[in-house]
Amino acid sequence: MSFYMTVASPSEQSVLDLIEAALYSDFDADYEVVDGNEDDWREIVLRLEDDEGEHEIAIIRRARVDAPDGAELVEALREDAAEGEPASAVRWIHDFLTRVKVLYSFELHTGGREEALEVVRAVWWCILHNTGGIGQVDLEGFTNPEGDHILWQFTGRARASQPWQMALLDDDGRWTTFEMDLANAAHEQAFRAGRVPVGVRPRPSR
Repeated sequence: MSFYMTVASPSEQSVLDLIEAALYSDFDADYEVVDGNEDDWREIVLRLEDDEGEHEIAIIRRARVDAPDGAELVEALREDAAEGEPASAVRWIHDFLTRVKVLYSFELHTGGREEALEVVRAVWWCILHNTGGIGQVDLEGFTNPEGDHILWQFTGRARASQPWQMALLDDDGRWTTFEMDLANAAHEQAFRAGRVPVGVRPRPSR
């Protein structure tokens, strides 16, 4: 079963420089355009070199929403978001998706290698952070453009106790951010209901 991460962006800017910055700064990794060209690519392969040789660790597919594959992916994200909580985030994501122009879908082939996952997440984060997009990760949920987790989709999956950066919309439509424990059932229940968990210190809305 394939595992996917996606960035849905309202920007049409080139992202190859962002991919290069993420790959070449901290990793012995590279990419290859396998469909299209550097000015108009549709598919890129990410590769990582380690002691065992070179490995393909992900395929990134770029799709415009005015093309059939892009329109299909937007609709899939819309349907996926509808199954999450809180309801306020579902409405916000649905509205945001009406402004999306380009989608970047990451199909992971990390093979359980921790460094490979770090590489893919670095590229995903760099595109997300610099194009004003929102993120989606299978079995986790959605993020806002700042990378804060806004939609809960961890249901049915065992979670270790760890801090996680979250955000909820306030009454003025601004994000209230905070850190909570993914394994804390009370934290989960509050977040899914659209409330900051008791005992958690929220940061100022933005």
